[in-house]
Amino acid sequence: RDEKEQDRDDEMQLCSWMGPWNKLKEHIDECPLDVIHCKHWFGHLIMRKDTEQHYKSCSYYPIKCSHCNRKLPRYMINMHENFYCGERPVACKYKEFGCSGLVKRKNY
Repeated sequence: RDEKEQDRDDEMQLCSWMGPWNKLKEHIDECPLDVIHCKHWFGHLIMRKDTEQHYKSCSYYPIKCSHCNRKLPRYMINMHENFYCGERPVACKYKEFGCSGLVKRKNY
């Protein structure tokens, strides 16, 4: 079964809940088939039941920098760590003269 077929099945799922009218709001707030906005980027619409899976690949999910522990959206973390993080160790500016030491980027 391919992903398109699975997506079509997900789109066709309808909630079959039946209950008292005064419990409808409570159900909607918990229904796994309800479509909700991603809490990290309002533009992503996901079914509540797929929230955990969505966050594993969401470009806007906050990821912690391995050097400074700052949280940034997933799509920004590589650029931050490679070019901007002041806590990341980088080669000493005297590397070309034989220094093999590492210094924090902010101290470079």
